[in-house]
Amino acid sequence: MATVMTIEGLADYLRTLDEAPQTLIKCVRKAMRKAGSELARDIKSGTPQAFRPLVKCKVVKARISRNLSSAVGLYKDKTTGKEIPDWFKAYWKNYGTLQRRDPSHRFDRPIKPDGTVAARNRRNRVGQYNENFFEEALPSGWESKYVNTFSREMRSQGYDI
Repeated sequence: MATVMTIEGLADYLRTLDEAPQTLIKCVRKAMRKAGSELARDIKSGTPQAFRPLVKCKVVKARISRNLSSAVGLYKDKTTGKEIPDWFKAYWKNYGTLQRRDPSHRFDRPIKPDGTVAARNRRNRVGQYNENFFEEALPSGWESKYVNTFSREMRSQGYDI
């Protein structure tokens, strides 16, 4: 003999639990975007006027680990035609070119030797000085400011972490 008991509303409760991770991820994204936007605003003030539109915050999910990450920096804008994109100009101004490159920065490619076509077409042989404006624009203690803003935004959404 068996006794049957039915809990009404269990399906709705289980559906809520299934949707909880997606809701939490959405809230975390929003909080990361808010914290990154505040940091981007601080960086914009120390960036040269011509490159301020390139300063952005992006929140992305990694494909393999599924972790969320927030990145603040200068990002390429959508340009067309044969003109050099502003992102490259900002990169060259920040890290320098040719012999005046920033020695503390790791470059992907070495300077092309003098015998190449690119070297023959150069306007000058020494390059542009590095200004390191991006590193100087980062406010001191930006990590703790980011975490504080993130925590405040999560609390405002109802999550106390």
